[in-house]
Amino acid sequence: MNWKTEWKPLVWIIVVFIGCFFLPVETPRVQSAILESLYLVKWYAREHVLLCLIPAFFIAGAVAVFVSQNAVRAKTAMGNIWANFFMLFWRV
Repeated sequence: MNWKTEWKPLVWIIVVFIGCFFLPVETPRVQSAILESLYLVKWYAREHVLLCLIPAFFIAGAVAVFVSQNAVRAKTAMGNIWANFFMLFWRV
């Protein structure tokens, strides 16, 4: 155990524990804040799945259908990946 590198994470763990220990969860304001944060997480998960993940899967499927794997392998084997990415899609 090397105390020179491990004392900072230990202090942070102790500070977070003390903060959680003295958190006033009995008050209505804190309870409503926790409940609203869970409602926000629920809303974000629904919106993120519907508006981001499903279209991303369709786009990935279209790219997989229209771009052959051999073309991707040939372009990336030549050198710079970012330059080849632009050459692959925009035919520079």
